[in-house]
Amino acid sequence: MADKSTDDKIHLNDAPAVVSWLSQDGQVRYLHDAKAKSAITFELYHDPLSKTAFFKLRASLSLKDLNKSRTRVFLYIHPERIESLALDEDDSLAASFLDATTICMRFKLARPAAFIVPQAGLAAGNSSSGQILDCLRALASVMDFAVHLPSTVLAKSSLVLVCARASEHRLTTMAKHADITGLYNGKGGMAWFANDANNNNNNNNNNSDTTSISEPSLPSYADVVSIPQSSPSAPEAFVASASSRKRRRTDSDVGQDEVGLEKEGSSSKVLHHTPELQERNLVYPEKVGQVIETLRSRLGCAQTMQPHFDELRSQVEKTEQIMVQLRNEVLDALKIRSTLPTLESRVKKTEEVTQDLESEVAGVRDTVANREDLIDCQLDDRFDAMKWDLENKISEYVEEHVKEAVPQLVKDYLGNTSISFQINDG
Repeated sequence: MADKSTDDKIHLNDAPAVVSWLSQDGQVRYLHDAKAKSAITFELYHDPLSKTAFFKLRASLSLKDLNKSRTRVFLYIHPERIESLALDEDDSLAASFLDATTICMRFKLARPAAFIVPQAGLAAGNSSSGQILDCLRALASVMDFAVHLPSTVLAKSSLVLVCARASEHRLTTMAKHADITGLYNGKGGMAWFANDANNNNNNNNNNSDTTSISEPSLPSYADVVSIPQSSPSAPEAFVASASSRKRRRTDSDVGQDEVGLEKEGSSSKVLHHTPELQERNLVYPEKVGQVIETLRSRLGCAQTMQPHFDELRSQVEKTEQIMVQLRNEVLDALKIRSTLPTLESRVKKTEEVTQDLESEVAGVRDTVANREDLIDCQLDDRFDAMKWDLENKISEYVEEHVKEAVPQLVKDYLGNTSISFQINDG
């Protein structure tokens, strides 16, 4: 699948798709291939500069009259045939068929889509191809159907823009993608129509059940308003074109006309020579010339204003893009706003829990302070008791050991000592 989007130019190829529509019995039908998810694909092309676009549905199937194992057939959707195109969220079975989250493009056509097939019989080679052919034949006769695509194939903003322009009838056919002459190895394709189904039951008419497709092109504005310089000949051309639309005269008409020729002859000669008709014949070319000059002046004004019109169109397109972007931002803001009440309630609960925790922490701090004072008192008491016990033990030890040992030590020391006195008289 190729998706190239630059400057709003879209080139979407081989996007897996499922098509749904409402059958005549009121049941929803689906076009998909259970064996191959990519057998039904969707193509979308859009060029904003040329204001052209094209839509294709492609199916790969097997046909008896062709040697190839798989042959491609198409459903061409010209933008001129689109009455409205909308992008919706998808809640159908298409998501299960594609194993992905899907979006839905709902087509409402003024004319049915064109079913493009090869110039050969439409006999299916197997049952699954036959079911796909039946579905495509049905789609070639319905006006409303939906194309379901994986939501990841293209940006949603691009699809919204294409749908808006198609619904406003601002897109024309992209010729290179609508051309069917190069299909099927240069042999060209054919357009199958619903009223040809009765001619294709036995596959005996290879080309009688299909006709080549062509889209009529409208003349340009300059071609419509441009009139040759020889304006007096314009009334004659109008009369000639009007007379060419009259029915052919029969022999009975000729006989009836001959009866009244003599009666009308004299009166017509008199009318052509009346002053009123002579004045009209003189004034009419002048009025035609004035009308032509007025049209030319208006055409010149239109050509002069064309750059301004192009600039306005580009500004309108940019405004549409900005509106789409703003719409998406508003939707995102609304989603965020919907979650605000839940967030506010959570914040309130968090504040309440915080207040409870702060009160509990304050109580713990008071308890710790009180316990610190109690511990200090207990430590002082224990220290004093240990000091008292130590002092008592030291005094008892001194009394028991030191008092008895000191006299003996003194006696031993003095026993080995000699004392001498010397008196000087001087």
